[in-house]
Amino acid sequence: MSGRAVWLGAGVAGALAAGLGGLTWWWWPEPPPTVPDPFVTLRAESAPRPDAPAGARNLVLVVGCTVRADQTTPYGGPPTTTPTLMALAQRGARLEDLVTAAPWTRPASTAILTGHHAITVGMADSSPVQDELRLSDDVTTLAEHLRDHGWHTVGSTTNPNLNELYGFRQGFDTWRQLARLWRQDGTKQPGDDAVRDALALLDADGAGRDRPFFLFLVLIDAHAPHDATPKELLEQADGGVPGQVVAYRATLRRFDDAVGALVEGLEQRGFDASDTVIAVANDHGDGLGWPREAGRSHGRYLSAPAVGGVLVMTGPGIPAGEVVPGLASQVDVAPTLASLVGAPGMPTEGTDLSTAVLGGGATGEERVFADTWFQDVDRAAVYTAQLACQHDFGDPEAPHFPTACFDRATDAGHARPLPMGDALEELRRWRSERDGAPTLPADEDPEVLKQLRELGYVDPGPDPG
Repeated sequence: MSGRAVWLGAGVAGALAAGLGGLTWWWWPEPPPTVPDPFVTLRAESAPRPDAPAGARNLVLVVGCTVRADQTTPYGGPPTTTPTLMALAQRGARLEDLVTAAPWTRPASTAILTGHHAITVGMADSSPVQDELRLSDDVTTLAEHLRDHGWHTVGSTTNPNLNELYGFRQGFDTWRQLARLWRQDGTKQPGDDAVRDALALLDADGAGRDRPFFLFLVLIDAHAPHDATPKELLEQADGGVPGQVVAYRATLRRFDDAVGALVEGLEQRGFDASDTVIAVANDHGDGLGWPREAGRSHGRYLSAPAVGGVLVMTGPGIPAGEVVPGLASQVDVAPTLASLVGAPGMPTEGTDLSTAVLGGGATGEERVFADTWFQDVDRAAVYTAQLACQHDFGDPEAPHFPTACFDRATDAGHARPLPMGDALEELRRWRSERDGAPTLPADEDPEVLKQLRELGYVDPGPDPG
């Protein structure tokens, strides 16, 4: 057993062991090494703001990084993966057919927080190695919109893709982010730790005392590497799926447990469905090599495993068990949540779906779009209720990404191509209408670069197929 020798004086030694006098050796267990906190908390200067509208609610938005929709319980996954998410869906509402705006964190989070596609606001990067653009201060975020209408805003991210370096802090009174690698395992902060820290931020800020608050929390448990324990693997055991899917489900359960801890912590502080909208979303999914055509990761692909969306909401007026039918886009999240908490309308290219969420029927959208400029690719897709149609603008002959349509009901992994019809021209038109927004390069930060390299966001390898 490791330990350190401690000299104890005769009085102390005598008190601990009668009959031993003089100076006595005692062994004390070696304390665990101190791990410096790899996070930094940034606080904006206090600025005057109006009172929030009468009846304003708190908003808690949790984004799970790399949460594949069809592996979550509310969206058809096993009951063991996300029981908390299922319970929230049963107590509230979920969007039935949400498509994420992109298959990787930074552009998808741009859509979540601004209500705009990345290409619309200058966040589409064509760099062949790494994507290093910063969200312009001219773009209004959900945090800015709520802050400017009376909310106190708190954000915390465990994914360095959302660091201040890339512009995602704007609008937050308090912001917590990774300053260097998470030293305990080299890559990720556990979700339960992130929840504890987020609740501590709320407590320190006195959130909810004199004005409503907005808490934004990004959890990275489900992102690779999927280092599950034997016990976790046993809990998710399923002979019908590959081993990497079982391991993924185990880390997905960690994310879900963290969401449960957050809900419990909020309720202990008096925040519940009577005064707080809780929304849980994903930024994107993951191919997991299952099916093979979906790829082994996510950034380059636009099939359902990568861009299937999750959005579950509970709160005042949201009917229990509501499943909102119809297509929806990730750019709809910000205007919908702003409306649900009583804020004025937020100007975006997304659609406010709050009426549908509150029991008012279908979304009414006929088509939604996703695209990716991840590292060495330039691709886009249009989704309708029946079809997903995709095109590679950079390499139309890409071997693992055919320009084609696919039947969404029978071919989620995009294995059996169908004719494009008018979809190719529609994608070209959609792109041309949005392309050309000015871009703002981010500053270089070696520590952030290390974090991103650990997570696989830097240096493209061969297309994994």
